[in-house]
Amino acid sequence: MKLSRAISYTALGVTVIYATAILLGAPLLSHFGANFVFSIVLAIVSIFPLLLVAENFDSLDNILFGKRQLSDKYLLARQLSLGGLFGAWFGAFVIPFDWDRWWQRWPIPCVLGAVVGGILGCLTSSYKILFSYLEKQRKLEKFV
Repeated sequence: MKLSRAISYTALGVTVIYATAILLGAPLLSHFGANFVFSIVLAIVSIFPLLLVAENFDSLDNILFGKRQLSDKYLLARQLSLGGLFGAWFGAFVIPFDWDRWWQRWPIPCVLGAVVGGILGCLTSSYKILFSYLEKQRKLEKFV
């Protein structure tokens, strides 16, 4: 997809993520700025990489749900996106605890979880790419 199109769909994704966060219990009016920042971070981590590498919506469907082997850039985008989503989801688990810490306030754990999850997604895809490359090299050395 073109960069301008990916940016516009990511902006649309910000509004969808914002509405989803509100529906899942984020404060509606008192934390408007915090909700908006969370939506932007999650959209950049989870939506933008997928839209950047996908040529069209059919290839986006194949990247997310396809059973075939993905190329390296598609694998990296998918793992980054899923890592960011799962990281934000798991980051929310510390919010209801009764510890009254600064890092428990909305949306700090979810933003940190999204970023850490995206980093972990990149690391897992990098390891998978590295090991597949080493496996190919080892197979080539057997034939030489």
